[in-house]
Amino acid sequence: MGYTTIGPGPITVTEGVNGINATIGPWGGPLYPNGPCGEPVAYPVQLFSNRLRVEIDVGSGGQVACTYDLSQTGTPFGTEYLDIHLVSGGGTVWLVRWFGNPAPCWGSVWKSRRLMKTVNLNDYTNQHVYLDFIVTGNTNFGTETQGRIYSIAINDCGEPPLSPLSAEDQAFEIEENHWDEAGLTPAMLSALTCLRDAVAAVPGGLFDTSHGSAYRTPGYQEHLLEVYKKWERLNHKTFSDPNCQQLKDYVALEKGKHGHSLATEPAVNSKHSLGLAFDATITGVPDQDALACNCGLYRPFKEITETNTVYDPPHFQLRPCPP
Repeated sequence: MGYTTIGPGPITVTEGVNGINATIGPWGGPLYPNGPCGEPVAYPVQLFSNRLRVEIDVGSGGQVACTYDLSQTGTPFGTEYLDIHLVSGGGTVWLVRWFGNPAPCWGSVWKSRRLMKTVNLNDYTNQHVYLDFIVTGNTNFGTETQGRIYSIAINDCGEPPLSPLSAEDQAFEIEENHWDEAGLTPAMLSALTCLRDAVAAVPGGLFDTSHGSAYRTPGYQEHLLEVYKKWERLNHKTFSDPNCQQLKDYVALEKGKHGHSLATEPAVNSKHSLGLAFDATITGVPDQDALACNCGLYRPFKEITETNTVYDPPHFQLRPCPP
């Protein structure tokens, strides 16, 4: 596979063992002058397109797969979006069309989940085809749309490998059970310190963070969710497709490495990434919830109920102690 880029940019492309990765379009945070749901920017809109075109000599067939997401300070009228389509001698097949911010107002910051796309190339044997990733935006003040594409590659499994981690997120991966208190909010850090001191004051009390985490970057939270989702898919795929076994073995190692963090499906918008949660195992105290309450903390997922299937007993969040 080869690639070309078309448009004013910015478009950044890298190649690695996992395939082709790209960032298409600008991003630096919201620029709308009136905040979320503020007044629209001035018309007329001047549209532009940034395109990554991946060139594929299909040969005998196979599958091409990738993962993608979109960040946007979107507009409600569909002027900015991500398209993905396959171009062959027989025409254009739209794989993703007009994917963008669903918010009904101007200026709302939105980020999609990481999504997967697989294309069966068996209908294009011995043809030359193109896979296009197009991010459309406009030049008016305050609009930003960025698409990220990961792991574009042909493989027999049809499931893309895990997306590569950014430099910021790698610290959480390199050091198992990376514990980051610096990213917690001042209130959360104060509550954490309070509880840790309270546990230490109890003879035999232990505040264990060796299998927990405090702050996580949003990108690393995405990584955890991707590992969890990929593991769920591969568990089903390998029953009928032995070509997925190697990837499944790798993802199994990754899932096992994260331990408790992947006991249940990670949240899309995690309190950890907001600096408003930490995971710690407390033993040797008669009532850890009473200690937590005195520090303005509680455990929202300490048990499974009929309406709550999340089970995460080491997870602490802020909440004033009830009178």
